[in-house]
Amino acid sequence: MPGYHSDAQKCEARARRRAMSDAEACLWHHLRAHRFRNLHVRRHAPIGPWIVDFLIARHRLVIEVADVAPPDPVRATDIAARGYHILRFWDRDVLRGTAGVLDRIGDEVSARSMLQAEPYRAPPARLPLSRRPSRFPQTQTSA
Repeated sequence: MPGYHSDAQKCEARARRRAMSDAEACLWHHLRAHRFRNLHVRRHAPIGPWIVDFLIARHRLVIEVADVAPPDPVRATDIAARGYHILRFWDRDVLRGTAGVLDRIGDEVSARSMLQAEPYRAPPARLPLSRRPSRFPQTQTSA
């Protein structure tokens, strides 16, 4: 699980949580507390020296909500190099079409789940009844 590099980074994340944009607050309302597909979503979480808007760590998925600033290519490259996939949405898209944004996030989670799925492993073979240990140990009674 990613951790904070410094107290300054932790303070920055806290400040961002207090000063969320309307679009971030709207999206957070739908993602928080396992409301969306029972996923654990972190808000303003650290990845290396960066703080991302939303993080679904289990699927290594970063969700960014942008207003008008273009994305920083150095930041995006570094986050991708750490194994995360970034989804970006404009503020207006989140506010006007929240259902579509949630569908897109759900599609990406489903796709990443299939990529990370482990191969099927057969359960261990069971011992025949004659070789299984008894559930009730034999006790000797004295006469």
